[in-house]
Amino acid sequence: MPGQVLILKAGELPPGVCAKHGPCERQFRNFMDEDQSAVVVDARRGPLPDKDWAGIIVTGSGSSVFDPDPWIRAAGDFLKRAAEKGSRIYGVCFGHQLIAQTFGGKVERCAGGWELGTAPIRILPDACDDELFAGVPVTFVAQQTHRDVVSELPPGAVRLAENDHARVQAFRLGERVWGTQFHPEFSRGLMDDMVNCLAADLAEEKFVGKPRYHTLTDWLLAGVRESPEASKCLANFVRLMVLALVIFLAGVEGCSTKQNGEVLVNPMTGRLVRCDLLKGEMAAKCVDVAQKRGYVPPDKLTAEQRARFKSQSAVTVETLTPQEQRFLDQRGVLPPDAIPSIP
Repeated sequence: MPGQVLILKAGELPPGVCAKHGPCERQFRNFMDEDQSAVVVDARRGPLPDKDWAGIIVTGSGSSVFDPDPWIRAAGDFLKRAAEKGSRIYGVCFGHQLIAQTFGGKVERCAGGWELGTAPIRILPDACDDELFAGVPVTFVAQQTHRDVVSELPPGAVRLAENDHARVQAFRLGERVWGTQFHPEFSRGLMDDMVNCLAADLAEEKFVGKPRYHTLTDWLLAGVRESPEASKCLANFVRLMVLALVIFLAGVEGCSTKQNGEVLVNPMTGRLVRCDLLKGEMAAKCVDVAQKRGYVPPDKLTAEQRARFKSQSAVTVETLTPQEQRFLDQRGVLPPDAIPSIP
């Protein structure tokens, strides 16, 4: 089971914005716990590490996915391989478009020109029970900065959100791959600075609806607002990766008795054998089989093995927040009286 999060960096914020708010990966790390492991790889420079990632976040970029740069094709091929391995993937803006194009969709220049600033979004019926949009209302606002759009979804993809500017503001492919055209990681302050940085160099005629008596910058800035509902999408994705690790470490994979209290963990994978479902001879047999397969009591793990689990952001049940515990309970993914694999 994967243990780390990969932030696949496809571009950078403008220099002035980056100097004030930090690089683009910083905006995503703001949604992660301090001790949550995240690896940043610049897709433009490679090489791209083929591992079993818990999740992959693909950032925005100043490039277009249909540009001829070799790294764009390489990044798409990498995402295909990751999806085949079962990694959760979330693409934002350029990342959203790259996923769509890679898996058979189409990306084009938007006929309506640029979308820059804070924009209204509508979620569609298929998003109502989608994990990425958990807790997100039917209408909300989100931060935007793009001139390309997904014009055709990949085969089998499900459209999750739209607005008047772009028909595909979000989609899901299968059960583990998502894309959003909007930026859930952007704060209002960062969006203000993006507008100030970009608007002066953009042609006003590319913005539908701008009144003549406002400068483009002032008109866009007047519409910038906080976007907490959009941010929930990124928070939900991060939580899904955390929960995958929780299930990984606390999942029932074996048996024994509560009376003898046997708990065994595989030092290579972190998988846990709980021993509270059988009694007597059957329990002893189960423990014996598990030990022959390399499982050991948690107190027999070496310091190196414990350190490796920590570096993989391994989450134990006892460290869950109340919100995470409720999230798990509602989905019935934890066994009753689940215990941590590494006490």
